[in-house]
Amino acid sequence: VRTVVEKSPAEKAGLKAGDVVIKVNGMPVSRPSEIAGIVRQAKKVTFTVIRNKKEITLNVEIARNNDPFEPKADN
Repeated sequence: VRTVVEKSPAEKAGLKAGDVVIKVNGMPVSRPSEIAGIVRQAKKVTFTVIRNKKEITLNVEIARNNDPFEPKADN
């Protein structure tokens, strides 16, 4: 994880810059595109991450109207 959007569902769930995502909804992932594909189809996502050499599980409720994984369009 490079950055976490302030006040996003990911931040509220505890995801932090520097976390290494190893599983999403129990499925092993190795690329950001794999993560994005799973997240786009879900309302709730369980991330398994490595932080400080420890495995942590975080539950994120996805906000479809303000999706932290989608770039915002400039209006």
